[in-house]
Amino acid sequence: MHCFSHPGTEATGVCRVCGRAVCGACARVAPLALTCSPACEERQRTYDTVIDFSSRSVAYQRGARAPLYSVFLGGVGLIMMGVGLLPAVRYGVPPNWLPLLFGIFCLGFGVVLFRAMRRIARAPADGAGR
Repeated sequence: MHCFSHPGTEATGVCRVCGRAVCGACARVAPLALTCSPACEERQRTYDTVIDFSSRSVAYQRGARAPLYSVFLGGVGLIMMGVGLLPAVRYGVPPNWLPLLFGIFCLGFGVVLFRAMRRIARAPADGAGR
């Protein structure tokens, strides 16, 4: 493999951003990456920032706030289901469908959110197993 700007020179690496082969003279060393130009170096820094933000966001999600939200949603769902079913149980009339369906939706969404957050919390912190 030869350098993209020096065809006669053997490449020493590949730019992490654009994938071009680079020689030792063209290579720019960015943190944790090899790049070919200042533009690619800047894009790599942006990628590193996004990855860092994402890992901090996942670490925050592991902090157990999301399960609290899911429990709250489940509670709202149960209350709304009770409001929807109250006329049917107490007075023998058809149930109020709007609060009943909203309650079912909230309860279902709370369960899905809780399971997703538990799966994230159990995932390895180093990103292995993706």
